[in-house]
Amino acid sequence: MEVSLIAAVSVDGVIGNLDGGIPWPRLPRDIQHFRDYTKDKFLLLGRRTYEEMVDWFRPGHVPLVVSSQNLELSQGRSFQSVEAALDYGRSQQAEEIVVCGGGETYRSTISFAGKLLVSRVHVEIDDGVFFPEIKEAEWQLSNTEFWPADEENTLAVEMQTWLRRR
Repeated sequence: MEVSLIAAVSVDGVIGNLDGGIPWPRLPRDIQHFRDYTKDKFLLLGRRTYEEMVDWFRPGHVPLVVSSQNLELSQGRSFQSVEAALDYGRSQQAEEIVVCGGGETYRSTISFAGKLLVSRVHVEIDDGVFFPEIKEAEWQLSNTEFWPADEENTLAVEMQTWLRRR
């Protein structure tokens, strides 16, 4: 089973505001990329990210929510640990689990990941919740695609695919 991390990240590494939400305007092209990549996949995320994204889920998404609380979810399943969520994915023969955040969930799963899908948003935020450092000794940039800003997408984005060095 493959574990991938998908995230929109500012050029200075921020993925979200400290009090929740993203610190830039909605970027429809990036949202569509997220939906296309995660279609019919298991999604691993923390409770707060789940609550922020509950309206984003589509049929076929299987949210696996990591929380110390015992949660009743409208969609998906709750787990006490990342390891328990990954074990569940394996037991369901998931081909891939896509980690969707937040910061603590990314930090606790990056060691399991073989791929990072990073939408590098061309904006500096300075403070907030940070994505883990991508260490080039461990990761190789395998593909980039530049999306310029336009009327609907007010910020440019560089879509980066990183693969773990073997």
